[in-house]
Amino acid sequence: MAKKVLIGAVSGILLVAAVIGVVAGVMRSSKHASSGGGDAMSSTSKYVSAFCEPTQYRETCESTLSKVSNSTTPNEMIQMAINATKDAIRARFDVPDKIQKNLPNLAPNLPQRNMSMLQDALTDCKKLLEDTIDFLDATYALSNSMEDLVLRSTDVITWMTSMNLQVSSCLDGIEHPVVYEAMIKELGNSTQLRSNALTMVARASKVFQSLGIQLNTGADSRRRLLAHEEAGYERDSEGYPKWLSTADRKLLAQELVKPNVVVAKDGSGNFKTINDALKAMPAKYTGRYIIYVKAGVYNEKILVDKQKTNLFIYGDGSKKTIVTGHASYKSGVKTDQTATFAVQAPGFICKNMGFRNTAGPEGHQAVAFRVNADLAVLFRCRFDGYQDTLYVQSGRHFFRNCVVSGTVDFIFGGGASILQNCLILIRRPMDSQFTAVTAAAGDHPDENSVIVIHNSRIRPDTKLFPDRLKIKSYLGRPWKAYAKTVVMETDIGDLIQPEGWKEWDGKPEHEKTAFYAEFQNRGPGSNTRGRVRWPAYRVIKRQEAQKFTVSNLLYTQSGDWIALAGAPQIKGLHRA
Repeated sequence: MAKKVLIGAVSGILLVAAVIGVVAGVMRSSKHASSGGGDAMSSTSKYVSAFCEPTQYRETCESTLSKVSNSTTPNEMIQMAINATKDAIRARFDVPDKIQKNLPNLAPNLPQRNMSMLQDALTDCKKLLEDTIDFLDATYALSNSMEDLVLRSTDVITWMTSMNLQVSSCLDGIEHPVVYEAMIKELGNSTQLRSNALTMVARASKVFQSLGIQLNTGADSRRRLLAHEEAGYERDSEGYPKWLSTADRKLLAQELVKPNVVVAKDGSGNFKTINDALKAMPAKYTGRYIIYVKAGVYNEKILVDKQKTNLFIYGDGSKKTIVTGHASYKSGVKTDQTATFAVQAPGFICKNMGFRNTAGPEGHQAVAFRVNADLAVLFRCRFDGYQDTLYVQSGRHFFRNCVVSGTVDFIFGGGASILQNCLILIRRPMDSQFTAVTAAAGDHPDENSVIVIHNSRIRPDTKLFPDRLKIKSYLGRPWKAYAKTVVMETDIGDLIQPEGWKEWDGKPEHEKTAFYAEFQNRGPGSNTRGRVRWPAYRVIKRQEAQKFTVSNLLYTQSGDWIALAGAPQIKGLHRA
């Protein structure tokens, strides 16, 4: 199943076409029905059945679409499903507040530290639930045109995945079992509607193919798409995101770029802190806003909120311009809030900067950098931490020529992320610990979540090196049921255990549903003969590996946003 799911999630003309195809076929059948309407209603009923068949919650799906009529267009059908999901989520906006007020009854005698973390988690839940509407709105805005929806299907899948991951992140922060169950109960059928909405978009390709229905996705449709603008993702006349204008396209290739503002600890710039520079960023700014951060160690906790889109921030080098922090789970901070630097705004570009979390291995979860945004490019950056260093929470991300260091699960999350030409450094953990490079998320089989390490190097750092064969190290483990991780064309050091991958404690079922793959790796740790025998693990061939390359996984239908940002890249596989 995992293989089929993966193919569905990353194929070229993705999946929305299936939905449209089914509707179009049924509507054509309806037009030939008798004026009495009996045959038409039968066709419509068959359509609803086919549409809902692959969903996890079929009864809810059929109930959602019960208002289908002969006059309903394909666009209106999709909008109906989106609106039902939006309405259900909006109706639950007050759930975190409701549960928070009831915490003394749900979690009596809880230590103050744990109570504070629960309260913080519920506060975050409220915002995360509200943010899901943005992704549904972006999808809805495209659904006025069938052709636009098909051509932008990779974007749609990303938005719907991000919607799902927002709620998943909310639930991840609620560690008290009684409070967790109360949250699940209060979310009610909104959970089912979210799941169905994602499945309906992603799983109907077989039905579409069986009907043999073709849509006009040729030159005329593409030209019309190029001028299309939807919420938060405007396009220029060439079809590229507006934040990647001609003047911006070589930003990462240039060593000297004229900034809007300069940050310098010594007072030689416009601001002494990065946070002050971000606060001064105009609420509405046309084009890309550029912040230059001079060499120095900036002890700040930074959030680039979702309104600060199209930000380019650069420094003097990943070992010279450093943002540092030390928040950790051990100190009473929930994992995602431990991030030294966090990004929620789409179109983020960063170059020549370092990000640290110095909590140490004893701090447990302690994030250096978190990205919960789409279309992020990070070039020649460094991410140093121990457990949970780099959190690729949601969206599409490209890391090039970066260094990532850590101990346990130090590259983790649910984004569609490629780390290319990077150095992955495994640090020395606590004596009782093992190390794992990745911990991929994925709660739903149709999400496009995957961590890809491509043409990189996996090595021990200098402190681990003497004991690298004594302390067990793995390529990763499946955090969530539908985790996806691919390591390909990468040089793997001798510290990686022969089995390669490790189970997630207490969740052996993940080994059946996740997707773990290797392709043409090299080095002493790359031998696959002793690898785990999970149903989820495989050594893939070239054709399947192509699906995880930059050009297939990260490109949108309307442009190579990575190249336009000026970042070097290997679009396909490195070796012929």
